[in-house]
Amino acid sequence: MTMVSISHFCTLHLNIERSIVTNTEQLVPMDEVRRPWQPIPPHQVATWFRAFPGRWWIAGGWALDLYLRHPTRLHDDTDILILRQDVQHIHHAFPGWTIMAADPPGTLRRWHGDEQLPDHVHDIWCRRATSDSWEFQFMVMDSSDDRWLFRRDHRISGQLADLNDVLDGIPILAPEVQLLYKATSRQMREKDTADLHRMVPHLTDKRRRWLRDAIAIIDPGNPVLKIPGTRP
Repeated sequence: MTMVSISHFCTLHLNIERSIVTNTEQLVPMDEVRRPWQPIPPHQVATWFRAFPGRWWIAGGWALDLYLRHPTRLHDDTDILILRQDVQHIHHAFPGWTIMAADPPGTLRRWHGDEQLPDHVHDIWCRRATSDSWEFQFMVMDSSDDRWLFRRDHRISGQLADLNDVLDGIPILAPEVQLLYKATSRQMREKDTADLHRMVPHLTDKRRRWLRDAIAIIDPGNPVLKIPGTRP
C-alpha cells in the first residue's frame, strides 16, 4: 500500500472549557461548550451526506467498527473526515445548523459561511438548531493535488485514492490510517490503546506493515510497536 497520511485529529474536549474567546461577536456561551454529544450512527450520516459534493469518510471509532462489521464499544461522538478544499460546502449542505470552529489550543467559536477556515483549524463541531446535543464533528485533512498529508510529519503522505474502504455503501477511513492517528496521539486515551490492541490482529499483513512503518518513521520508540503484529 502506498504510504498515506492523515491530518491530526484533535478533539479539544478537555481544553475547550478553559478557552477564552476574545472576539465578542463570536463569543460562545458556556452552555454551548458544555452541550453533550449525541453520536449519530453512520447510516444516518450517509443519508445526510447524499448531496454533499465533496469527498467524506466516516472516521474515529465508528470507522473501526464498520471495518470489523460489528460494534466493539460505545462511541462518544461521530467523526467525519473531509478535505480542506471541501469545507466551503459545509454551510450549503447544512443550512440552519449551528457550526463552530475549534481553534487550537482550545477555543470554540462560531464559523460563518463567508469566512475562510484558517489553516490551523482542523475540527468543526456541528448540530441541528433543534438539537440539544452536538451531533458530529468534521476533521479537516490537508492535501496537495491528489495526495494527502499527515500534518505532523509530511514524510507520511499518499494517494487520496488509497485513503478509504467502502462498506455497505459507506466510505470509511482506512483502519490502518485511523490507527496511525491513535498511535501518534500526544495524549493517548485508554480507548485508543484498547482500539489498537483489538484492531491490529484483524488487519491484513499489508495494512499491519504500513502501520508499523508509518509509526516507526514518526516515533521509533513508540510503545505501540510492541503490540504483537506490529513488530518487524
